Amino acid sequence: MRTKFLLTCLVLTLSFVSCKNEEKKDVQEVVGEIKKENPKAFKVIFKVLAKKDDSFHLYYSEDGTLNFPEDKSIWVEVKGISIPQDVVFELPEDHIPTQLRVDFNSIQKQESLQILNFRMKYFNSEFIAEGKYFFDYFGPNEETVEFIDKDKVIFKPKNIEGKRYAPPSFYPSEIAIKNRIDQVVKGVK
Repeated sequence: MRTKFLLTCLVLTLSFVSCKNEEKKDVQEVVGEIKKENPKAFKVIFKVLAKKDDSFHLYYSEDGTLNFPEDKSIWVEVKGISIPQDVVFELPEDHIPTQLRVDFNSIQKQESLQILNFRMKYFNSEFIAEGKYFFDYFGPNEETVEFIDKDKVIFKPKNIEGKRYAPPSFYPSEIAIKNRIDQVVKGVK
């Protein structure tokens, strides 16, 4: 009887540890992919909740226009995980944006995405817009974005005639984003 009890305890303990290790593995996979940041590079960072593997696309201009050519863009692969994660777009060294545009959910497998915050970093200067203040700097392309909860910045790709139209895109609020970029570059808070 005592042997059965000890065996049962051992099996339950191993099962519990196994489940905990699997959850840690998800976090470790995401953390393990973090590369060392270049302090001289301008960074745009979105803290998102993306539960499936995906690819996000940031476009930038350096001439003040809203022309976003492919050669001024950065793709970042996102590992799906059930906790918020930072998605870091690191511009090439000595490239300072004047405008930004971002496409989320390029693979279009996400049921929904949530943006928890948006940051820009350059050297020791940083700017953060939490939650719905994201909309002070970016506006949705209404043809591609369907909101689930706008106050919590939860959205999904818009369906047209039963098909997903295009990745959800957000365009800059031109003056606001330009002013914030300038402040980050100059180190002004």
